[in-house]
Amino acid sequence: MKQPSGPLDGILVVDLTRLLPGPVATMMLKTLGARVIKVETTTAPDMLRFLPPHKDRVNVAFAALNQGKESVVLDINSEEGAGVLQRLCSKADILLTSARKPWMEARGLSFESLQERNAKLIYCTLGSYRAGSEREQLGGHDINFLAVSGLAQLLGQSAPVLPQVQLADLGGAQYAVICLLAALLERGRTGRGRELHLSLEEGCDPYTHLARELSRYAPQLTSVGPLSGESPVYRFYRCSDGKSIALGAIEPKFQTRLREILPIPTSHWPDDLFFETSDHVHRELEELFGRESRDYWVDFFAPHDVCFSPVLEISEVDCEGQLLQAHFSVDQTAVSPFGSDTRSVLKELGYEESEWTDTLLSSLGSADGVGEPGQT
Repeated sequence: MKQPSGPLDGILVVDLTRLLPGPVATMMLKTLGARVIKVETTTAPDMLRFLPPHKDRVNVAFAALNQGKESVVLDINSEEGAGVLQRLCSKADILLTSARKPWMEARGLSFESLQERNAKLIYCTLGSYRAGSEREQLGGHDINFLAVSGLAQLLGQSAPVLPQVQLADLGGAQYAVICLLAALLERGRTGRGRELHLSLEEGCDPYTHLARELSRYAPQLTSVGPLSGESPVYRFYRCSDGKSIALGAIEPKFQTRLREILPIPTSHWPDDLFFETSDHVHRELEELFGRESRDYWVDFFAPHDVCFSPVLEISEVDCEGQLLQAHFSVDQTAVSPFGSDTRSVLKELGYEESEWTDTLLSSLGSADGVGEPGQT
């Protein structure tokens, strides 16, 4: 039985990105049905390959992000290697790159030169900082984008906090996917592609937009308030086993139910537990939830809808398969070995084996065009 195709079936994406943000974006496009060809250079493969931990000689994160993508390896610094990439882009719908503009231009890979070959190409640069800013051509990582966006300070309230999840990188990936899908819709109307200059700094905007607006009128709400744990019914509580629960009873109906089912007196509590900061209610709930284990409270609250949830360890989270796979049934194969699809893509692009010169074969990374980076 033929595997159902996703909404992006027939869309070809050339992935010229590394590490986390770009590969996450193309992973989402792949899960939506696009064909993704990951292009790495012989001199600078995706460094995520080399970082621990490894399983079956493949970095675990790299495998998760690049599952089902085709792997092509080229020496893009050579004229022939760059030529292969130019020809590949002439057939692509989307090029996503994290390389800086001067590097792309020097290899004949600017938007203008590629659009001459393919007017329908959507050319997306996912850079570090906002286009047109003084930092635009500087390098950066998640910590830098959290810093300049204000998100690090916002998360930490009194001091900047570095979360264990790369919020800017992942936010930037989702931002890129949204913009690329919008560009595909636009192309359906106009018949032409476009150039997108996106940044990981902008990936923080959805998190900080409301806080920036609030800061103009109520600066205190950006750092403290009912949604920052000041409210006794919107916070985490530790249980007797050291695990935690989350309570989010904002609306009056949930607060009413909570008062009715809790095994302690509540008549002396304020009418509105969300907007009124109440230290004594907080202490009473802290003492109550600390009497029993997390699983006890899971069972206790199971029949009641009061915006309660257990705080799960990442190993407890039930989320099988690829991102979006629950909604789009697209086949996901194992991660391709380094450069294993180079020969088939060359043939698809019209290269005859007689054209595979020593220079071109050398640009593929090994004598036969296949091999793990660092191997001879």
